[in-house]
Amino acid sequence: MAVTLTFAWILTVMFLAYAVVMAGRGRMNVFLALAMTVVAGGALMELLGFTLNDIPGHGLFVHLLALGAALLAVGAIRNWTAPPLLAVGGTVMLVSSWCGAHYSDPQATATLAFAWSLFALFVGFAAGATRFGRAHVHAGIAMATACAVAMSLLLLVTLESMGRHATLTHLFLMDAVLLGVCLWRRWHWLRMGLLVCSYSVIMVTMERGFLANIGELASSVWIWAFYALLTGDVLLRAWRKSFATREKLDAALASLATAMMFWNTYGLLLSAGYQPWMGAYTALLAAGAIGLSVFLLRGGRAILGNAYLACGLVLAALFAPIQFDRATVTYAWAIQAAVTMLIARRLASRMLLAKSFAVLLLAITHYVHLDVPYDQRLAATMLTFAGTAVPWRLLLAATLAVSGVVSAGLLRAGPAIENLRAERTLAGVMLWLGMGVWAVETCLLLPAPGATWAWLALACGVSAVALARRSVWASASGAILILLTTAKLLAYDTLSLRLDGPPVGVSVAVNWQFGSALAVAGAGLLCARALARRLPGGALPATLRHLLILPAAGAIVWAGSFEIDRYFHFHGQSFANVAQARQVGYSIWWAVYAAVVLAAGFLARYAPVRYLALALFAITLGKVLLVDMSDVEAGYRIASFVALGGLLVGASLLYQKYFREALANWDRPPREKL
Repeated sequence: MAVTLTFAWILTVMFLAYAVVMAGRGRMNVFLALAMTVVAGGALMELLGFTLNDIPGHGLFVHLLALGAALLAVGAIRNWTAPPLLAVGGTVMLVSSWCGAHYSDPQATATLAFAWSLFALFVGFAAGATRFGRAHVHAGIAMATACAVAMSLLLLVTLESMGRHATLTHLFLMDAVLLGVCLWRRWHWLRMGLLVCSYSVIMVTMERGFLANIGELASSVWIWAFYALLTGDVLLRAWRKSFATREKLDAALASLATAMMFWNTYGLLLSAGYQPWMGAYTALLAAGAIGLSVFLLRGGRAILGNAYLACGLVLAALFAPIQFDRATVTYAWAIQAAVTMLIARRLASRMLLAKSFAVLLLAITHYVHLDVPYDQRLAATMLTFAGTAVPWRLLLAATLAVSGVVSAGLLRAGPAIENLRAERTLAGVMLWLGMGVWAVETCLLLPAPGATWAWLALACGVSAVALARRSVWASASGAILILLTTAKLLAYDTLSLRLDGPPVGVSVAVNWQFGSALAVAGAGLLCARALARRLPGGALPATLRHLLILPAAGAIVWAGSFEIDRYFHFHGQSFANVAQARQVGYSIWWAVYAAVVLAAGFLARYAPVRYLALALFAITLGKVLLVDMSDVEAGYRIASFVALGGLLVGASLLYQKYFREALANWDRPPREKL
């Protein structure tokens, strides 16, 4: 059998030599036939009984080296793609079959030596042939990829016999060689496959328990070494601009490698138990990534610099939950959302815009699902104001609200980075997320008037910043929040609470409820005036002015009516008929207020306010006739109706004759100041 195999090898070498000679002489058809015969002969060796059982391991590798070298030479001479690809594919299949059936531990060193020989042969051919135009670049990349995959699998096969450090050393050298080839030949996407192969080998090694046996620190050192190798390749490409590269691919590789490195090293270090320095380790990695980003951004590599900056900020976000617990994490994430938005605005980075929004969502989610249910420290009293205990939870909600408002303001503080409509939408979402958290928490943690004051403070802050920046959309958000505050005051703070029970407190007009009504009305009027002064004329600012002024005017008369109710409820025992006296008090208050509002409408030359005053007069008149005079004798009621009717008819005739045209020309247009 040995003689037969030797004779078969001699014939194979003769065929290969003849194929090379014929290729050099240009006999294309003859060479193609010979090449296919040689490849088919390698497969027929098993079909005819010359199986891998009869071939020594070293002899098989020598045979494959000779066969591969001949086919590569022919492919290079005639600039043919098929022979080199057939050589790589056949070699990988035969070596895989032999390793699966006949590999043993004593053969590890020789097997790796021949494997490196085959690796050098095929990778060297792929690099050189593509460099001198003797092979297509895609064929070269395919050959290098097949060699990397085969070498990775062979390293896993020899893992137990070679040892952990030796296996990882071989893998490191393979990565270094292929990265050098990729840098020389400007192959880009092969690096992604190399990262996947290396990571797969490391993961399989860890799952088998080999890497864990050499210690957590030593394992982490190996992972850092592979990460440093890939990072060095990326930075070298960024530093030497003469190396053509694809910066987006470099950014993806850098981000993926950083994530893998941190995930694995942190998992290894954590396997020995949590240590207080793990937060410092994360912060150190974050500082390193941010430092790299500064270096790259100064060098003009914006995409790669932003990628490292995003990695650094993500690691900085992870620092808080690693080092601290519960509410502290929310504080850190809320602050980081605003800081990230500031950096995104300075660098005009869409990726950082998205990250700022994601961190804000994480902070709110952490607050709702972890802090509120489980952190008992938030229920402790932070301070006592006006007899109301304010818990620490409200401070955390305020931090989230400020973060959302500030992030939205920073996003719209300059020209659009990419898409104006999308950025307006994102800013609106962040703004209302922050304001929503504040609104809900103040309602849950404070009395009704206190929550109204809290809503109003946030609304005034948003409106002030928006008007200072002359932002229409942000001014609209502030105005809407003032309207919501007014609606809360009218519907809940007064009516709903009064229907549920008696008035709270005996002090008339000097209480937080009526004070909040005055504050809401004043804020609405001031915001409307500022809209007229700061924003250009248009449909939206004019509509906002009307929506602010009219509810503000209505809030005062509404809250004053409840103060009259408070007075007669606690201090009206001296009246014979308290209910009738209360109704008369309402009528007097409404009439006086309507007269004041009407005068203000004339002085301000603002028609909607006058219409409101006239409507209030009409309501007061109807109430007087139908409610207040319900107990008066019929004759007096008839006389009163005739007198009031005559006054109304006379007033309408005077208005129609003398004032209608003058008032129409007298009112100021909406674009002018109030």
